[in-house]
Amino acid sequence: MSDGGKHVMQVDDLSVLVGCPWSDLWSGDENAAVNEAIESATQGTPTRFVGNATTLKDINTFWDVQVTHIFEGDDMKD
Repeated sequence: MSDGGKHVMQVDDLSVLVGCPWSDLWSGDENAAVNEAIESATQGTPTRFVGNATTLKDINTFWDVQVTHIFEGDDMKD
């Protein structure tokens, strides 16, 4: 997680998130949107969604998120 991400998600100790799937930071309809976006990006289709997530200090925040596949290694041949 970048320093900016830690700031907006109010993360003081990154170790509490190590190994935590990104989708677990979202609940309800937003969790479903995250999982759909990840699946679409995995298939090569960039996806955008908006939704609310709660920071680690229990503050509700609104997000406009774009998810895309990051190519590396053999993926770049496609």
